[in-house]
Amino acid sequence: MTAIKVQQLTKTFVTREKQPGLRGSIRAFLRPVRRETHAVKSITFGVEEGERVAFIGPNGAGKSTTIKMLVGILYPTSGQAQVLGKTPWRERKRLAYEIGTVFGQKSQLWYHLPPADSFDLLARIYELDGVAYRQRLAHLVELFEVGDYLQVPVRKLSLGERMRCEIAASLLHRPRILFLDEPTIGLDVVVKQRIRDLILELNQQEGVTIFLTSHDAVEFFPGVVRVLLYTLIPAAFVGSIPAGLLSDFDWVRLAALVAFTAGIALAAWWVFRWGLRRYESGNLVTVRG
Repeated sequence: MTAIKVQQLTKTFVTREKQPGLRGSIRAFLRPVRRETHAVKSITFGVEEGERVAFIGPNGAGKSTTIKMLVGILYPTSGQAQVLGKTPWRERKRLAYEIGTVFGQKSQLWYHLPPADSFDLLARIYELDGVAYRQRLAHLVELFEVGDYLQVPVRKLSLGERMRCEIAASLLHRPRILFLDEPTIGLDVVVKQRIRDLILELNQQEGVTIFLTSHDAVEFFPGVVRVLLYTLIPAAFVGSIPAGLLSDFDWVRLAALVAFTAGIALAAWWVFRWGLRRYESGNLVTVRG
């Protein structure tokens, strides 16, 4: 069964530009200048249920924006997406009961409260049965080894301890898909490896579909089945690679391949823009008085 299906998904942000000072404010009000930023441009891919997929690309390529559209936080400019048979931005509330999300730079745990309080509140939000919740929590506490941190305020936890609690919190309601947006950012090598092992174990035990993003080309290769590559401007989907092919592949060569592909796309874009400007300038007519 297809868990995620994306077709020509595009997201364009429109921002208003303003020059500094009072004059710039007045000019921006009377003659606003808007700039379009293509965060995600016409991507198409699919993810089967139970699969482990890594969405790899450089910073600014649109990975986080893609996840936000897939979980229903953002509306796309154009294109279609189906997550577990639902359109995320139209059926966000229903979909929330079937997916879990972890953003590496945004916490779902209350900063001044211990994780246990956040877990109890999330159990009420997801309308979990009391007995089933306590059993599930005990299993996750044992799996992620967070028993010693349950009564410690989140602000006093290390980044690695907090991230393990974050992932446990996202799994309380037994989601069918777990979205991970750079979950190991800022962590040391040992903690990264531990989180990778936990995610792999969870996938194997419960069949949870794993969709994670990272700008590190080798961070999750040992634990994923398939890799989706994505380049910078012009945002162009490169393709998917079975992770098994990368087991003996030098990561330096892969990084060079990604950089080479992005370089060719960028060069083609600039050549196109240069030719367009030459064409437009050649068709201009100058009228002299």
